[in-house]
Amino acid sequence: MNLNSDQILIFIIESKFFPILNTLDFAISNEELKRANSFVFDSDRIAYIASHVALRIALSSILKITPQNLQFSKEKGNKPVLKDIDSICFFNLSRTKNHCAIAISKSTEIGIDIESLPSIDNWLSIVKSYFSEQERDHIESLDQDDQEKGFLECWTKREAFLKGTGEGIVDIDDWKQTSFLAEKMTDPRTALTWSFYHHLTATNAFVTLAYKQDHAPKKIDFCDICDYL
Repeated sequence: MNLNSDQILIFIIESKFFPILNTLDFAISNEELKRANSFVFDSDRIAYIASHVALRIALSSILKITPQNLQFSKEKGNKPVLKDIDSICFFNLSRTKNHCAIAISKSTEIGIDIESLPSIDNWLSIVKSYFSEQERDHIESLDQDDQEKGFLECWTKREAFLKGTGEGIVDIDDWKQTSFLAEKMTDPRTALTWSFYHHLTATNAFVTLAYKQDHAPKKIDFCDICDYL
């Protein structure tokens, strides 16, 4: 698989492919297997293994390194990064019980988040507790059928942005003053501008990709992980 410097690749994996990916669990590390086996529910364990196998296969196809030989470490905010490789490669992973999303870039820090529709039962209380006044007003102004989608757009922007920066939320009150309605935003902590890209899958999963504006890609392409199994 080729990845150009002006390109971001996105993989969306549905849960129907999770069992196939779980048969390839030899591709992940003992530490990852230990983490997978710590989950109480089988659905969480299966989704975890599938997403981490898929990530290793995707990175392996780009870097020409066997999945088992890829090594990871953690940066600030527990953001995973590759270690001991010559090529620069940024990646991010998000998963639910029903979907997995992976983003890979050679030129810019990225974050990705995926949520399903319908998804979060208590989303109204989340809006009241964590969203800015502008976001609350915007969501309330939407038709009732569109309000959850409006919530997910703001929520996945937050998640993708925070995963991309690796900073996490330090002061929740500060973030209640920050609106994620625009398609670009400036990180108040670093003054760097980030942009957002959205995608709604055929299975009603809402995906948001966040990337640094100063390295904006010319192309965002979707790939099928099954092509690389």
